[in-house]
Amino acid sequence: MNAIGTKKMMEREVERIVKSLVEERTILKILRTLERMENRNYFNNNEVDNGFAYYSRRYKTWVLQNDCFQLN
Repeated sequence: MNAIGTKKMMEREVERIVKSLVEERTILKILRTLERMENRNYFNNNEVDNGFAYYSRRYKTWVLQNDCFQLN
């Protein structure tokens, strides 16, 4: 093999590795999102503001989650 062929093979291998890493990162993001949704089993129904609160491990406090609709 000549130097040009070897360089092209190396470039293709690097592209394949980068693509694989990007896909793994995307999968990790999806798994983290699913884990966050699953960890929201500490729901607290608040009738005063018609919203839900959940305990956030990130903020270590209850976080209000409102479903607001804009009326025009």
